[in-house]
Amino acid sequence: MLSLNGSKLKNLPVKTFHCLAHLTDLRLYNCGEMIDKSKLLILFRALTSLRNITLDGSSKLTKLPKNVKRLQWLEKLSLRNCTSLQSLPRLPRSLEKLDAANCSSLKIWLPQKIMQGLMHPSIGYLRNLRKLNLSGCQQCLLPEYMDFLSSLESLKLEGIDVKSLPTTIKHLLNLKYIDLTNCQSLCSLPELPPFIQQVKATNCILLETGVPSITYTQQLNFLYLENCSKLDEQSLSNLAECAYFSLKRRAYTNERGGVCYPGQNVAEPFKDNLTTEASNFITIELPSPANNLAGFIVYSLLPQFIPEQSAQNHLECQIFYQDGMKGPRLIFDMSCTELNSHHVFLWCDYAVFTKYEDIKYNPKISFEFSVTYSDGVLRITRNDCSIQACGVCPIYASEYHSFLEQKKLMGTRKKTTEIMEFARFSLKREKRGHFETSIIPKWFAHQRSETESSCIRISVQLLPGDETSSIWWGFIFCFYIPQFSLKERDRSHSRSACYWEDRFYKEGPKGWHYSMIKWNSDNVFLWYDPFFNESVIDFVERKGSMPKSEIFKQVLTFEFEFGDCLIKECGFRLMYESEYKQFLQENKMKLE
Repeated sequence: MLSLNGSKLKNLPVKTFHCLAHLTDLRLYNCGEMIDKSKLLILFRALTSLRNITLDGSSKLTKLPKNVKRLQWLEKLSLRNCTSLQSLPRLPRSLEKLDAANCSSLKIWLPQKIMQGLMHPSIGYLRNLRKLNLSGCQQCLLPEYMDFLSSLESLKLEGIDVKSLPTTIKHLLNLKYIDLTNCQSLCSLPELPPFIQQVKATNCILLETGVPSITYTQQLNFLYLENCSKLDEQSLSNLAECAYFSLKRRAYTNERGGVCYPGQNVAEPFKDNLTTEASNFITIELPSPANNLAGFIVYSLLPQFIPEQSAQNHLECQIFYQDGMKGPRLIFDMSCTELNSHHVFLWCDYAVFTKYEDIKYNPKISFEFSVTYSDGVLRITRNDCSIQACGVCPIYASEYHSFLEQKKLMGTRKKTTEIMEFARFSLKREKRGHFETSIIPKWFAHQRSETESSCIRISVQLLPGDETSSIWWGFIFCFYIPQFSLKERDRSHSRSACYWEDRFYKEGPKGWHYSMIKWNSDNVFLWYDPFFNESVIDFVERKGSMPKSEIFKQVLTFEFEFGDCLIKECGFRLMYESEYKQFLQENKMKLE
């Protein structure tokens, strides 16, 4: 790596760089007038092994030389604060990260014909780009076609002057994060990709439409709409219900989540559980045994406030047990420093609740809410922002199965009932019998037995199937639990997880045993979970960062535990689209 700070240099001797042909990382900061197109032409001609180029603060740079496209190993290009930069030439296909934040003169960052919609870019152009930052590029234009950025995961457009986003953004299936903060001309949002995880639209003061449907996207964790004051009452009412539904899903799948929006509308489950003790303190009695508890969704209402000093704000919810001991602390990181009106904040966290694992009565739990900020060392409670109301909604594992079957459950590949019908149909047709000394049918293809530990693991190698069945629809399990009873079901916790080599680890839903369905015995069960399926299969299909031929050499390991009950046998079956279509045809059903 070669790193130079231009503020300490009088001249940049680019002609001497020819001896650094194997240099991979070049960082030139604040070089001002010392960096121009002609000097970069010489540099790029000599340094053909570069993987990382940083030219931040080159304030006189107006264009990059065209030979930048010949840097075939280039992965990262940073041009932050190059305030005179007007356009970018064709960039190398290898590029994974482009950071052009605060390039205030930049208008064109793609070839001219693509920007004008006269040519759809080939699938090869920028196909490896994962992160794109155009924040602060107020004049920057977005192309009509964005679907060619097929690997894009993060898109930062903070402060750009656009009224709407291209509709083709919905085809960016890898996009997880989009930042539209301070896009003050933005009026509407199009349909976003189904796997988006975080949307920031703070201070989009003209935003009116396209918001409620976002909360139904499959993987959405956080939605920030602070100071979006143009949202109408109907949108806010719909948003309140959608947000509750989305966060309930997060609670069941062991993930953090949060939604904030202007107004005072909250979903019905909170209206019966608002504070009566103080505006920031509430105590509830759990209406069913605590062993059944999967988590909480918490709610706070904040008034308009302008802080005494600007800082990153946090909403905190400290849990107290009945004996006065502190429990987990649930934290929501706010994305703005001030609020222009009343705002609702809803959030959940993957905190572990272990205090009442063996308690059979219904304990009381208290929640204290506060707004804090960090001084760099400590978190300090804000005295200039009061919480006007708060509420808590417990989430129970026993309600998980009915939650999966709700009509408004959108985005999942197939509902549990449909998959179970398919499994029962296939098992009844199965003529290969069972695994040796096992009650697991051979239809499940993989089987594992356990005789001692309460935790069972089953490892499977993914198989591609034939050309007509290569589209995965999910996986289903079969369990044999000799000691299962309704008493054990209600007093025991269950956990599950999946891991793939060192690339991926995913916890399964809390209380998964409540969604098992009996099969031919009181101790044999089928289990399918659409959320768990989506997170695992989508990772394998979209995030493996390897060719499919390599994916099929990898091994997935699933882990299950159900209290002290021995899961004696476990079967696994990977399902394909062609199988399900055949099932529908044979049963004269219509494919949705």
